[in-house]
Amino acid sequence: MLFLEKSRKLEEYHKIESEMNKIYQSLEQKLNDLDPEQRSEYDILREENQKYMSNVQDLRDEVSRINADIIEGENLLKNNQQKKEVHRLKDQINQLLRRKDELELQTNEVNNINLIYHINNINLIILINHINNVNLISLDSV
Repeated sequence: MLFLEKSRKLEEYHKIESEMNKIYQSLEQKLNDLDPEQRSEYDILREENQKYMSNVQDLRDEVSRINADIIEGENLLKNNQQKKEVHRLKDQINQLLRRKDELELQTNEVNNINLIYHINNINLIILINHINNVNLISLDSV
């Protein structure tokens, strides 16, 4: 089974190789059949194409170098001490803001307690005054 598969693949490979050779020979013949002016134009176009291909490869190499530089720069930024300090300070600011909120909440609670205390004092004074008035009225009646 494996041998048959290998034989089939090998036969397919040879068939493709033969077709490629035929195409190559056909192209060679067409090039040979060109008149000198067309052949010269073809050669010029082929040279231009090679230059463009070279330029494309140079640009790809440059893009690869730029990408490598970007990655290196990003890695430097990740390790940058100033960036770490900024993150530390931001964390500290967030902690201080949370503490401020807690203190404001506590201040509100203390203010509420003070208000209740003052209201109770006022009520006590009113009660004492009322009792004193009642006692005075009682004493006046006797």
